[in-house]
Amino acid sequence: MNRWLLATLAAGTVAAIVEIVPALPIQQSFGVTPIEVFQSIASGIEGRAAFDGGMRSAVFGMILHWVISLAFAAAWVAVVSRSATLSRHFALWGIVYGLVAYVVMNWIVLPLSAAPFGTTHVPWRMAMSISFHLFLFGLPIAAVAHWMLGRLRG
Repeated sequence: MNRWLLATLAAGTVAAIVEIVPALPIQQSFGVTPIEVFQSIASGIEGRAAFDGGMRSAVFGMILHWVISLAFAAAWVAVVSRSATLSRHFALWGIVYGLVAYVVMNWIVLPLSAAPFGTTHVPWRMAMSISFHLFLFGLPIAAVAHWMLGRLRG
């Protein structure tokens, strides 16, 4: 398996886990169960039917969350492999990439999806979502990809 694919798999998987693990108890504190969190992700494709889909929709949402993370990791690996600046300053640019991910997901993907809800405009929820994307999504993708690409270079 080539190093770019390994770096993508590792970075995308780590970011998917690092982002969702703290999100689940936070959502639970708002009365949203983990199953409902993953159903809400599935609703991007299934629409409102995801919330009636039970565990099947929740598992689909889990897989979709992972696939989205892999797509963002693949894009990062493709770009960082061609840029010494991004590679050298991976932490800073990883945080910036988290902001890019937030904008893409909330201003492009979510509005175009079948999800029965939109981007939040509640300031503290927006701040939480942005910080999650910066530090629990973009930064882990950049850090894991940097580590993997460095270890697999040769």
